[in-house]
Parts: sequence; structure tokens; C-alpha cells
Amino acid sequence: MTSNAHGTTTPTNHACAALPAESVLVAPAPPRAVPLRPPDGAWGLVVVAVRTTDAAGAPVRLTGDAPAPDPALTDTTDLLAGVWLPAPPPSALHTGDVVVRLLAPADDDPAVADVEVVAATQSGWTTVRTWQAMGTRWPHEVAMSALVHMRYLADIAFKDAQWATLTGPIAAALPPGLLTAGLAGESRGRASPAAPSRATRMPSPS
Repeated sequence: MTSNAHGTTTPTNHACAALPAESVLVAPAPPRAVPLRPPDGAWGLVVVAVRTTDAAGAPVRLTGDAPAPDPALTDTTDLLAGVWLPAPPPSALHTGDVVVRLLAPADDDPAVADVEVVAATQSGWTTVRTWQAMGTRWPHEVAMSALVHMRYLADIAFKDAQWATLTGPIAAALPPGLLTAGLAGESRGRASPAAPSRATRMPSPS
């Protein structure tokens, strides 16, 4: 926290200090600072930081929970930053990256933008979701989708790394057949997970 001469305290945002120097902060930002078109020569804004507010609630919502807040009226993110890319990089080398693209709407209204969130996979850049004719509150609309998809891709990358470790140096050091037998025994001895007592709904990452 920092204090001014009048004793008013202001929270400091250490996360912002850790962002790349070329980062563009679209939340928090005054409406006039939120872009509705990319700069000349830019293809999209690769997300480097996103953080939702308490008001957004958890990405997993249970039956009986309060409805999700309307991002058009509620600040559901207090940090969304990215770096402008001049062109789509090779997706296979950037698997897991999430990019926000600002596109002109059909009527070319400068006050709104069509906002597309895309993600890099081994097979190419895939559209996660598109919002039509969004105003300057678009960062609050896209933040949860970007966050959920980034977590989803991070989980996949972590599991792939675990499997590569098991089938790589560690497996090579084990006696032949030991790893296969161990995994088979674990599968036979593992109890089936109990069904959840309440239905859950996860925002789709695709």
C-alpha cells in the first residue's frame, strides 16, 4: 500500500511491474484507453496476464449458486494485459498461447468491435469464442474465457510433461516391463470416483 499527504491509501499492483515493457494494459483502464481496433500492422494481442475479481466468482459454478454476474455491468477482471503481435506465429511453437483479436464489425461502427479469442494448438490457431459488437467493456467479457482456456491448456501441458518424463529418462532407467506392470496394477487397484452430489457446469474452453 502507498499513502499520499492526505492519508489516503492506494493498493500497489506488483503484478503490473512484472509485465513485459511492451505490454498493453486493457484492464483496469479508463474506457478511452481500451482499444477497439488493433494498431496498424498488428494481428492480435497475446494475453500475458489475466486475473478476475471476487465478483466474477469461481469458473466452476454449482447448481444452486448465484447466477454469474453480467460483465457489461460488473468489473469481473482487475488485470488483463497483452502484447501486440504483428502476425500469427507458428502455432506448434506457441501451443497454449491465447490471443485476443479486435475486428471491425459488419457495419464498421468505430464505437464497437467484434472480439475473437483464439488459442494456439499443434494443428493451428483455433477460435475459442467470438463476441459481436462489443464496446469498451470487452475485457470483462473475455477475461473468464481466456483464463479458463489458459488453465485448460496449462493442465494439458503439465500432463504431457509428466508422461514424457515417465516414458523418457525414468523409464529408460527401469528394468524392462516394470513401468508397464506398475501402471497396470495402479489401474486395477484404483477405485472408481464417486459421482458428484451436485451437478457442475464448467465454462467451455472451446
